[in-house]
Amino acid sequence: MGNNVSAEDFMMFKYKQGQDENEPEVISSRGASWEVNLNIKREDLEMDYKKDPEGAKMRFECIPPAQKGGFFQYPERIDDCVKAGKQNPCVLEEITITNLLDNGEERHFVGYDVALFKETLELDTTKTYYLGLDGGITSDSYTLSLFHAETFYEEVVEGGDAVEKARNKPVEDLLIEWKPDTVYKIPVSVQNVIDIVEAICERVYVKAALMDKFNSGAMVQKLMELGVEAEDKVFSNPFQLVIYTNFKNLAYTGHLELLDDEKANEDMKHILLVNGNKIDHDKGRSKDTCDARTAAVYLCSNDDPVEESNWSIPTIAGAVRKA
Repeated sequence: MGNNVSAEDFMMFKYKQGQDENEPEVISSRGASWEVNLNIKREDLEMDYKKDPEGAKMRFECIPPAQKGGFFQYPERIDDCVKAGKQNPCVLEEITITNLLDNGEERHFVGYDVALFKETLELDTTKTYYLGLDGGITSDSYTLSLFHAETFYEEVVEGGDAVEKARNKPVEDLLIEWKPDTVYKIPVSVQNVIDIVEAICERVYVKAALMDKFNSGAMVQKLMELGVEAEDKVFSNPFQLVIYTNFKNLAYTGHLELLDDEKANEDMKHILLVNGNKIDHDKGRSKDTCDARTAAVYLCSNDDPVEESNWSIPTIAGAVRKA
């Protein structure tokens, strides 16, 4: 059974028909992998069940998720990853930015006080950082998530031998949300977001950034100028499923540290899986911060660990790591 199978798809429909006494022409059966293949042992799959219980049940027992339900069937694992009391290491003062057009007309935008942000921002300059962004402007929020990597060692089997392999544990440092004023129709200032990102890149070494292609052009260009490996991708259903599953696996195994942001963490716990292949948000919830967080975590956790310290100097071109 594939990873994207749901309880409502054709294969499961035919299976249910085979179990219905009113459908005698359809015969079906279901068995776990270790029941039909004696070369597979349940105990050998323990790590799969620990990392991704839902996915393991789907692959090895033919038990798919419901058509629409909570993506995190164990949402308390997210709570376990929260660093109690850890907040953004800066002061974010919301301001209204007014731009004057050539014809004398004023345009207003939502933003944050960049000077105050720079003055109060505290980050560890010895770490390697990864940036996730989600670019809403008029109706959705523009969100920024910044993680750094901490090295941990995981036992893996290579060539038949158990070895300790270094991996990156993503640790969240910043989570910023620019909310447009939908009542007075005041959009987010993209330039303000760029200014905040530039301030971060001048302070610490940001190795890579990932964001949706929507509203990403100016941001990608600025990040590349700052020496960041910036990529924008279409956040298609398959790609979102990949980055959210990666986040879930890390949360379930405890190899993830999150800020103590109640709203953002509750939004993450209420993420839905629709039709087995679409990530969505519950009614009354949002996934803007979730997209940014899972993008940053994906970059961080899949990068090669760097165990030596990083050295950075604030410059207009961005902080760089010592060779």
